[in-house]
Amino acid sequence: MKHNENNLIVSVVISTYNRKELLKECIESLFDQTYPKDKYEIIIVDDGSIDKTKEMVKGLMKKSPCSLRYFKQENKGPATARNKGIKNAMGEIIAFTDDHCIADKDWLFHISSCFFRNSNISGVRGKVKLNSEGPLAEALTKYIYKSKGSFATNNIAYKKKVLEEIDGFDESFPLPASEDIDLGLRIINKGHIIKYEDKAIVWHPCETDWNTFKKRRILAGVGLYYLMKKNKNFFVLVGFYRLIYVPIYWKAIKSGKNYSQNVILTANLLYHFIGFSRSMIDPKWPIKYFKDYKCKTKY
Repeated sequence: MKHNENNLIVSVVISTYNRKELLKECIESLFDQTYPKDKYEIIIVDDGSIDKTKEMVKGLMKKSPCSLRYFKQENKGPATARNKGIKNAMGEIIAFTDDHCIADKDWLFHISSCFFRNSNISGVRGKVKLNSEGPLAEALTKYIYKSKGSFATNNIAYKKKVLEEIDGFDESFPLPASEDIDLGLRIINKGHIIKYEDKAIVWHPCETDWNTFKKRRILAGVGLYYLMKKNKNFFVLVGFYRLIYVPIYWKAIKSGKNYSQNVILTANLLYHFIGFSRSMIDPKWPIKYFKDYKCKTKY
């Protein structure tokens, strides 16, 4: 694969918390990128881990083919951690992925190429694939991760100057719930363009048990509450963020062709509603419910 002489400098920012082994695999996938090693850096922001994440990263620094930098902060959530990464980034493009994802070897090449071909865009959203099979993975891939309108930070990149223009992530979001969607909405509302590039691929672990699936969907419902609370426009927000999926879900459920998939889609909507409604009734409930979420849930 040939690279243009004008390759953009890219900073990959990863927020992490107590996922040492998964993070190691993620970093190693970034070591294997076909993108020129002198054209990108990896920035790890440790959000208060207690599992010797620092020692693991320091060990990888000794064999890193590219710049690998490490920062640590008190546990304040992914929004604060990513902002720290943005502040310290050297690149003109900031690419985000999650600490449990695996980047395809051409991931950065396709992100950079998309920016280079489209000088008018401010962001690139890539394709997310699940690394497992079965009804749950099929339903999530087809109806959730397939969305081209998603702003999830498991696979997205922005121009650094645009992130600085809007002051980065909103650190008032107390949980890993929709702070990335809020960022994307603010960028779009400023008139910026985010383009979808299906060749920029990352592999995402699929929930392997029902309890993990339930918690992640409830958390997404909590995120919807945070978005509504901030934007103070329930109908526009819900129409953009969540209800756009309802006709798709309803068509799939009505067809009755796949019972397992229909159960999963119905449960997905139900758990979203639970997370949203419980947060409406008691705004302090999500903090109590998800107190140990990040360290207990591995997916």
